[in-house]
Amino acid sequence: MRTTRLVAWLILLSKLLSIGSVLSAGHAPPEVKKAFLMIRLPDLAVNVLIVLLIQFSSPISPILRLLLLLSVILVVIVESTLTRPLHGWAFSWVNFAAVIGSLLAFEPIRERKYAYTGIGITLILSMMGLLLHPYLSYINAGDSIQSLGRFILITLAVGVVGILTFDHYAKTFGDATTFSDQLERSLSIQQSLSDEALRQKSIAEQRQAEAEAALAEIARLREAEHRRLEQQRVLIQYETLMREGYLQDLSRFAQRVMETFGREHLLLGGFFYAREGNGWRIVAAYAFPEDIGGFIQSGLLDMVAKLKQSHVITPVPSGTKCPKASLHVPQAKAIFYLPFYSEASGETVALVELLLAQSVSKEMREVYEQILPRIGTYLWMRLQQEGNATERTAQNLI
Repeated sequence: MRTTRLVAWLILLSKLLSIGSVLSAGHAPPEVKKAFLMIRLPDLAVNVLIVLLIQFSSPISPILRLLLLLSVILVVIVESTLTRPLHGWAFSWVNFAAVIGSLLAFEPIRERKYAYTGIGITLILSMMGLLLHPYLSYINAGDSIQSLGRFILITLAVGVVGILTFDHYAKTFGDATTFSDQLERSLSIQQSLSDEALRQKSIAEQRQAEAEAALAEIARLREAEHRRLEQQRVLIQYETLMREGYLQDLSRFAQRVMETFGREHLLLGGFFYAREGNGWRIVAAYAFPEDIGGFIQSGLLDMVAKLKQSHVITPVPSGTKCPKASLHVPQAKAIFYLPFYSEASGETVALVELLLAQSVSKEMREVYEQILPRIGTYLWMRLQQEGNATERTAQNLI
């Protein structure tokens, strides 16, 4: 705003001096003075109004700056069109002034249309003045109406405006260069921060992966420890049964084994078979007490006894015997076979058949695989002891 106001007052001073040059031209004919005053006095009045509006406006609108630029140019075009002889330099000068003035008066990005408007109007009017000069020129001004002071002022004004324009665009370019450097530094810093953020993200992801792996390992170890404790619990439970079983007969021991299975699983029913000849004797049962003492021959039992491994049948074949409730006959999901074999003799001495409402897990099967030879060896030893005792009794009787 300060630069625009300074230029506006310089233009006003130039117009005042131009009127003074007309009034002080002593050898100029009166009709020539009158003609120039008829042009410059209305121009001065308009220029005073524009300068006052610029002085007291904040901010200065681009319309006022455009009017200030045109106030310099229009009076030159009018005078050059009406005076003789033709001063062609004036028509070229106004176009140069329009370009320089637009550079100083308007912001080249947001106010570009006003600069184009001023330059376009100047070009059109100067071309019209040149073409119409032979037909409209009637003032024989010669050199009598032009004063040295006016040309000195115009020259100074053009020089000052040129300096202001160069200074303005030097500052603009400097600001743009500074902004570009700052932007480049900011982008460099931003890139560094982005790289650091990516590095920190990578580290965080790596640490997260390590933490997840550690948590997974902890969960795995907990699960392994849980399985180990569960295995120990089950093993201790059956070891306790075997230790206490020395004070009981084998049928009572077998019944307690069935009851223990009933507490561990959703057990619908089951049988404890003992090897007898070429078949199997039911020595204990769960939910089928009426079948205790029965003798059966079964290829399936023989196969399980020969394999010496637990075996699951699922789904349960139709027609499988199930215990009955008052209102409902429950449906079994699996039949689980456990052959108890002796590590000493290698033979299967007993076998358990369990009717389950839910299939047994892989982990529990692994636990039972450890129980099979222990209970089998225990039963084999009991049978051996009972056989020896019977033989000694018979010899004593003899």
